[in-house]
Amino acid sequence: MNIGLRSIRTGVRLSTAVIAASLLAACATEFSGSAPVAASASAGGSRIADVAGPGYADLTSVRRALDELLSRNIDADAAVRIALLASPAMHRIYFDLRLAGDDIARAATAAAPPSESVEYWFASSAIGSRRRSASEAETLKFEQAKLEMAGEIVRLGLEVRRAHAAAVAARQVANLTDDLKTASEASAELGRRMARVGNWPRLNEYRESAAFGTVSVQAARARLAETAARERLTRLLGLWGADAQYRLPDTLAPLPAQLAPIADPETIAANGRLDIRAMVFDIAAETREFELDSDASTLRASAGFYELPRARALGQADTAGTISVPVFDLRIQSTLGASARFMGLLTRASQAAISARADARVAYMAQRTAYEVASHYASHMLPLQVRIMDESVQRYNGMLIGVFDLLADARQKTAVEIASVEALRDYWIATANLGNALLAGGYAGGAVAAGSAAAPEAAPAGH
Repeated sequence: MNIGLRSIRTGVRLSTAVIAASLLAACATEFSGSAPVAASASAGGSRIADVAGPGYADLTSVRRALDELLSRNIDADAAVRIALLASPAMHRIYFDLRLAGDDIARAATAAAPPSESVEYWFASSAIGSRRRSASEAETLKFEQAKLEMAGEIVRLGLEVRRAHAAAVAARQVANLTDDLKTASEASAELGRRMARVGNWPRLNEYRESAAFGTVSVQAARARLAETAARERLTRLLGLWGADAQYRLPDTLAPLPAQLAPIADPETIAANGRLDIRAMVFDIAAETREFELDSDASTLRASAGFYELPRARALGQADTAGTISVPVFDLRIQSTLGASARFMGLLTRASQAAISARADARVAYMAQRTAYEVASHYASHMLPLQVRIMDESVQRYNGMLIGVFDLLADARQKTAVEIASVEALRDYWIATANLGNALLAGGYAGGAVAAGSAAAPEAAPAGH
């Protein structure tokens, strides 16, 4: 009976595999030129057949641009460009807009103006230029859809920046933790040898051994954190196989010499966030459709009009003027449905603007605080540890302190270096969060709270 059940289950699995293979073969596509065309998969298998579905990354122009970016160390901007080229999440948007591979490759590799990020410039140039011949209401709906897609692109770009900062910092921290482990191991081994010949108390030997054990655990966790951070970045980039062997910089980008103030982050967020601008186009489209569908008596039954600032289309300059949204008298039964529809749209946009202002305030404060902390480490804590270490070496050479004191100072210096890397990482993450709060919406929220991989440890007593 058991043999029979196993045979049945095996048969079911084989049948499922055959069906899945048949479906994949029927749906397989390959890319030719600058747009996808239907075709059958080659017998030998292809890069497309190895994944769940086709992607723009297989187009010749996109592949060439991707290879060029992957041939060197990937900084934050390059990581965003790679995600724009390779991420399946972006390909879905490109398919919806019928974008050609040449246009995508050109926009993803073009130099962005100093005042705009790579992802925002890409969204404005690649998506903002798309036009559709339709009625006025349908055109407004299309502009709304473009803004929503642009918001997805900008949010992905900012998420890639956060993941890139975390991955590079995790690598730095892992390397520094290995240095910390080496110093602790040397101290523990020296203490063991000295205690063996009776030149050091056993208690001190045990303390050094315990400190080495703690740092060994920290080093193992740091390497795991490095792997996890890199894999998260890889997923966001949309890379696999040989492409996933990309090279990251050894260190994070340095802290800017000066942080330029933002005069009014609240207004920038309330007027410029892509999701809020999309809501305004939605209201404008609904208003236009209502004007076309309603009769004069319905319009006369309105209590007045609410003037909403007109949102600018993607990739265009500010648009002056307002949108007149009808507001109805709730006492008139025949207008209750229209009133509820427009009030629902208006209150949703109003709530989004209030949230945008709050997000902008918090994100702006978080970035300033992160900058101050990272600057404090760079300008005060690290130079101080260097002076402490130099003084300790001089005192050791003069036989004023022992080797254990010197090793303890070395461990303390490395721990402060780790904290400095994490502070710099937090600044770059806070900067990406601010961009999210001002441009895209869906703010990550709050100050960064990341635990240190190796907190400064106290030197063992009893030296």
